[in-house]
Amino acid sequence: MILERNGIDRTIGVVLGGHHGKPPGFADLENLSAYSGHTGSKSKSWVEVQDELLVFACQLSSFDLGMVRQIRLDLQSQAVLTGLVIMSDWMASDETLFPYSEDGIGQSTSERIGEAWASIGIRRWDAEDEWSSYDLYEGRFGFTARPFQRAVADVAANVFGPCMIVIEAPMGEGKTEAALVAAETLASRFGDGGVVFALPTQATADGIFKRFLDWAEKASPGFDRHSIFLAHGKSRFNNQFNRLRSSNMRVGGEDGNLVSGNIVAMDWFSGRKKGLLSDFVVGTVDQVLMAGLKQRHLALRHLALSGKVVVIDECHAYDAYMGSYLSLVLRWLGSYRVPVILMSATLPSGTRRMLMESYSNSSVDQTEEDSMAYPRISVVDGNETSYVFPGSSSRRYDVRIERVTDSEMMDKLHAFLQNGGCAGVIVNTVARAQGFYEKLKSEYPDDRVILIHSAFTGTDRSVIESDVMDALHEAHNTQQTRTIVVGTQVLEQSLDIDFDLLVSDICPMDLLIQRIGRLHRHDNPRSSKMAEATCLVLDTDSEEFEKGSEAVYGRFHLMNARLLLPESLNIPDDIPRLVESAYDPSGIPWGTEVFEDYLDAKRDDSDLISIERRKARAFQICRPDRSPEGDGSLVGWLEMALSDKTERMAECTVRDADPSVEVILVCRDHAGNFRTLPWVGETGGSIIPPDSCPDVGLAYEMAGCKIRLPGRLTRRYNIDETVNKLEYII
Repeated sequence: MILERNGIDRTIGVVLGGHHGKPPGFADLENLSAYSGHTGSKSKSWVEVQDELLVFACQLSSFDLGMVRQIRLDLQSQAVLTGLVIMSDWMASDETLFPYSEDGIGQSTSERIGEAWASIGIRRWDAEDEWSSYDLYEGRFGFTARPFQRAVADVAANVFGPCMIVIEAPMGEGKTEAALVAAETLASRFGDGGVVFALPTQATADGIFKRFLDWAEKASPGFDRHSIFLAHGKSRFNNQFNRLRSSNMRVGGEDGNLVSGNIVAMDWFSGRKKGLLSDFVVGTVDQVLMAGLKQRHLALRHLALSGKVVVIDECHAYDAYMGSYLSLVLRWLGSYRVPVILMSATLPSGTRRMLMESYSNSSVDQTEEDSMAYPRISVVDGNETSYVFPGSSSRRYDVRIERVTDSEMMDKLHAFLQNGGCAGVIVNTVARAQGFYEKLKSEYPDDRVILIHSAFTGTDRSVIESDVMDALHEAHNTQQTRTIVVGTQVLEQSLDIDFDLLVSDICPMDLLIQRIGRLHRHDNPRSSKMAEATCLVLDTDSEEFEKGSEAVYGRFHLMNARLLLPESLNIPDDIPRLVESAYDPSGIPWGTEVFEDYLDAKRDDSDLISIERRKARAFQICRPDRSPEGDGSLVGWLEMALSDKTERMAECTVRDADPSVEVILVCRDHAGNFRTLPWVGETGGSIIPPDSCPDVGLAYEMAGCKIRLPGRLTRRYNIDETVNKLEYII
């Protein structure tokens, strides 16, 4: 009100109006006007003070009030400046940075600010100009780039401005390294101060964190500290990240070297709302998608993303609901001129086109876009689109596909593993994974059988992932050793694993290809029985599908996979054809005996997509070219916004998921004492005090035993009953 009274445009006033996390709506402004007496605007003395402070603020900023009156900001500038005001406000009101003590007496304002700024430790990352002087692949990763990787680096080095690059290449081709080289090149050329690397799941984020950290340290020479953040709800249980948090200090000596490297998890950037402001961020894709969600302090997230290169892995892995958020966020990132890198091994052309059009906010040239060439690099550079089709590596192999039923699987597996080796069994539900694990443990009592899925506690999950890697390494080095890993979709994307034989439930074609990418992934020695890459696809011997698989993926995509499933699959040549056919909007010709069933499944899938997109729009912000109320300002930007909730609740809003209940697993002994799980950490089996807070170490171990209850207990119709029963038990 004070700014508008002085002739300053609302697009500037709304920046200050949003400093508590939510820009005002029109109703807020009307109420403020109705009770203007509370603002001092009816008192001449107060008005004089307010106007004097405004002039003083302009002088501090080297602005003339007349100049400010001529400024009108676009939506992007309003959002980023609001985020900057929030960040500044939080710094200035942080009593650990500006302590209330007599120590500050005698210090000048600039001295106090200088000490606070040094304590925060912000040192903006400036990517070196090394992309133009030597081979980043050799310098960062120690290997010679493949033709495809070289092409990605060339594209990044020659685009005209901030752009979006879509990288499509087979599994195991080195897309991650290519994306990091491209990100560093783009950051150096266009002045971006950080990189966000977003992945589908917490497991994939944890899996890549060490590789990302190694790259960040090599890309940040010198003694300046740069901040890193692992952005997901269970990051506190990642040991590598925890070590970086404890190294946030300098040791003695005149050089002031860091305890471990120059990449640290800084205290001020801890927390789900400030973490994204770090120079380097690895996290789940939800952290990016929430830039399209109406939630308090959204401007802070926009500020964090607007100055970085954003990399999104496995961009094919999102349903229509999440895809709606991704499309909206890409529009905003494109309007901010944020460089974006998308990666996938299996991307349908319709999805690719939607992503490119979202970023450019215009239609794309489809002349070359519909080509079956693969690998492929698609570029949105300003208003121009272009495509590069680099040669693939010499790594080309055939995979034999054999359909089997559940009852046939055990005999088949025994025949292949007769002389040792390692097999992976990837099924579509936790219940099926548990069932197969019990059967295999009974069948192979003297061999290594490991179960991995998303329903383990965070602590156990980390241990199991390490066990999987160690077991497969041992199996490849000891030919006679038999190792079987049974898991769910966590094996599709999270771990860099190499199976001699793969058993997989039937699933959508692109996901089946992803699973096959874990088969003969590296040049490891194998027994003669598994010298040929073979995938056993579990399916029923009827027209029906296994009920759990149908519930997860829907009948339509399973029918497409069943029809398209070849007897032999060439990697990489067959990938684009199979993925394109599986997602052809017109469907696939079926025989007359199942044609009506197929059409029904196709209609159900189309209806589901429409419903998901409509549901997704409920809490989405406006597009960057459309202000909420048509006046060009952010007034009303977050009307009907979510209140401050847990990170999990926010993630549920950008994923089409049912409500969930998380619990901490404990044991109760014969005396009625609650104890921690006996096998967990250094405090396993410790008594949990009933009348006081546990100490830090015990609390940490307890938090690591958190699990999410199965969906059948937390559906919308019975979640209250589940919570009531839990409270009654306690």
